[in-house]
Amino acid sequence: MMRVRMGKICIFLLGIFLLPASVCATMNVPHAAEFFDLEMPLRCGIRDFKEQEVSSTVIIQPQDFTVRLPAQTDPLPRYLVNSFSSRKQPVETAIQNLLSEADIRVESEPGAYPVVSLKSMKGELSNVLEEIAKKTGIFYTYDAARKVLTLKPKAQMLIQLPRDRYVVMALVDALAGGRFAPVSVDWVNYQISLTGTRDELNRIRQLMVSFIEDKYLLVAQMNLYEMYPSSQVLHWQQVIAGFGASRFAGSQAGVGGTLLILKPALNVLQFVAKAMESYRVVPLAQGQMVVPSGWRVHFDLGECAFNRPYENLSVMLRSKIYNKKVSQSTLTIDSKAGEIVSFDFSNALDQEAAVIGVPVPGKQNVELLLTLKFNFINLMKKGE
Repeated sequence: MMRVRMGKICIFLLGIFLLPASVCATMNVPHAAEFFDLEMPLRCGIRDFKEQEVSSTVIIQPQDFTVRLPAQTDPLPRYLVNSFSSRKQPVETAIQNLLSEADIRVESEPGAYPVVSLKSMKGELSNVLEEIAKKTGIFYTYDAARKVLTLKPKAQMLIQLPRDRYVVMALVDALAGGRFAPVSVDWVNYQISLTGTRDELNRIRQLMVSFIEDKYLLVAQMNLYEMYPSSQVLHWQQVIAGFGASRFAGSQAGVGGTLLILKPALNVLQFVAKAMESYRVVPLAQGQMVVPSGWRVHFDLGECAFNRPYENLSVMLRSKIYNKKVSQSTLTIDSKAGEIVSFDFSNALDQEAAVIGVPVPGKQNVELLLTLKFNFINLMKKGE
């Protein structure tokens, strides 16, 4: 694997952020970064989409989306339940009563279990038990050697996805946006593992169905900068005036910043280059998140930061992609201290965006600039 010394870090950054060499002198590169891999993580890098390309296509098959529970369990004995009822009992007690004639003991892992009422349940024992589990939101495993049924409030889940990293990233980001437990990603086998509730299992299945039916993913590529004004003049007005108002499709003022939508003829690199005439610009982070249409995603952009004070900064985005050209989105920038600023906006996918004037908690005479470029991925079923 190729490595380079710290002295070349700025050369690498110049290519990403379009910054002059003078900026290198202002950057605080930690000693731990003396060597770094050129194979930058997928999350903290930006895909080199072809110039002017705003869309690409990924071929998928519905059977490529699966979720299973890998926990080992033995088959339940073949018993026929004639009629089983239970009124307002803890689910552990109800299931123990159900299994009493089968001489199966019930144990339960720590966690909260509901009270349940059941009426005249009939059929194969395995089917009746599965129906109760779905009704109460629990999981279970059976050990035939010990004749023990173990109840669980959560289960380990293994998600298999198509062999495309952007599809995997989309599901990871949507799980983060849905406040699921942290996940583990196997990038070699395109699998995601996590521990979750039965309700979360159902939501994962709904999410995978939406991938197949909605067919759209939105890639949001972001760069984050610290901006130090060269004087007390209103610099952003100068930057905008330098291009002319006709180069902007719209703006929206928020409590902690302003969103600018750029027309296709103006891109964010040109915008940042112009801002450098009025600001000292320090690159902080870059990264990307992938949005399934209609779902909220969460991305800890601060984890990709070059400066540790910003490691708690995150971005949330919910986008409804109406077609290959237009999306409606809600963008939120927040930290562990709470929301910093939020915007609702619509834009064409060939329009880039910038959030200017974002305050930095605990700092004066400095603000943040977040730039966004959008790319569209069409999920096409094989054979369509």
